[in-house]
Amino acid sequence: MNKFNRNDSKTLKVHSTSDTKVSYGSGDIWGHHASENVCLSQAGRTKSDDICVNDFSILLVNDQNGLSGLIADGIIGLSPTTFGSSKSDLFIDRAFEQGAIDEKVFSLLIGSGYQESVMTVGGYDLSKYA
Repeated sequence: MNKFNRNDSKTLKVHSTSDTKVSYGSGDIWGHHASENVCLSQAGRTKSDDICVNDFSILLVNDQNGLSGLIADGIIGLSPTTFGSSKSDLFIDRAFEQGAIDEKVFSLLIGSGYQESVMTVGGYDLSKYA
């Protein structure tokens, strides 16, 4: 897994220097509130096919507890936020608002065993999901 270096980004904006704690499942993470331009790419496609959201709210994680078994680079914000929260974004909502996708929808095709899993953002394939 690649370690994120804050100096690698020219669009990262850090909004706080104090840690915020977020609970996820049986664990917790701590980090600083920030925003960044976030893009989802499809293997084998050109950069113009990317689905991008500018100034997407993120948490720059400094530490975690209880999530060491989680094999992931991050959590993108597809689930609902806490009612009234102004500190988080939903990727799908922001992508729709900025015109990157036509519909506020995403679909997942979870592969069995070693089969490839597929995520579709902004729509779905009726032949696979109906």
